[in-house]
Amino acid sequence: MKDLKNQKEILRIEKHFITEEEAKQISDYIIETEDFVKSMGPDTYLGTSEDSLTGRHELFNYLYMEPMSSILVPKFKELFGKCTVNCWANIFRRGEGIAPHQHQPEHLTDNVSQTFAGNIFLSGPPISTSFDIDVPENHFPGTFTYFNSNVNHWVEPNNTDELRVTIAFNIFQKNVLPYLGMKYKNDVGHYRI
Repeated sequence: MKDLKNQKEILRIEKHFITEEEAKQISDYIIETEDFVKSMGPDTYLGTSEDSLTGRHELFNYLYMEPMSSILVPKFKELFGKCTVNCWANIFRRGEGIAPHQHQPEHLTDNVSQTFAGNIFLSGPPISTSFDIDVPENHFPGTFTYFNSNVNHWVEPNNTDELRVTIAFNIFQKNVLPYLGMKYKNDVGHYRI
């Protein structure tokens, strides 16, 4: 596990975190199951287009599903150790992106848990996640970009007809489920590693 504690600002890019073949497997699964995940409930996120897959981030955790579980869980365990992960997918079509935002839950502070946000670019046009600071391009299949959850980030609108597919995460390095109001080891939105 990398020493990620006590770092005020962090932004790391891990190229080839997963292989291009694994990125394609995950991307294909997300596209195939998009309608199913959307049928689970309404879009609750205002920072994307109406009826977005992103807006179901509280309803469905992709880490419970294959191929994500067998590909990603061992890698997260190696990188972060014991952690709790919220994992959702994003599909951005022509004209779609995501507005500037942060992932830090308002009622959690670094005193409770070191929290990270991140995404893995899976497929699509070369549109990187943008930040308020200069960051190298991060739009290569299999690239994992992760950062402190209070870092502002966004994705510019897709100006192509190709789908931009990513998988995104909140990663809590301590058991924060009690602070999030969760009573059980695992719930539908959070996966304990």
